[in-house]
Amino acid sequence: MTAFVQTWTSLAEWWTHYDVDELARDLTEEQAGIFLDVADGTSAFAARLRISLDTTGHDVETTTEEPRTDEDTGPGADAESGESVSRQHLRAL
Repeated sequence: MTAFVQTWTSLAEWWTHYDVDELARDLTEEQAGIFLDVADGTSAFAARLRISLDTTGHDVETTTEEPRTDEDTGPGADAESGESVSRQHLRAL
């Protein structure tokens, strides 16, 4: 359970750190496919978890806002290297 909580806590608002157009340009088809499979599986799991939480009486607050994008938060860049933040995060993966 601890690993699950730590994983999802570390991923909170991860999408604010990446530029969609940059990823579309730079990811291979295989890399994009892996991400999309994980995202689809995560979405399906989340739907099942919501149902289970509802049946157990959990009152969970979730946001219905669309994920923010770099357009909302600015592209960001490392002042020293000039490298985009999304490039740094992608390299870390």
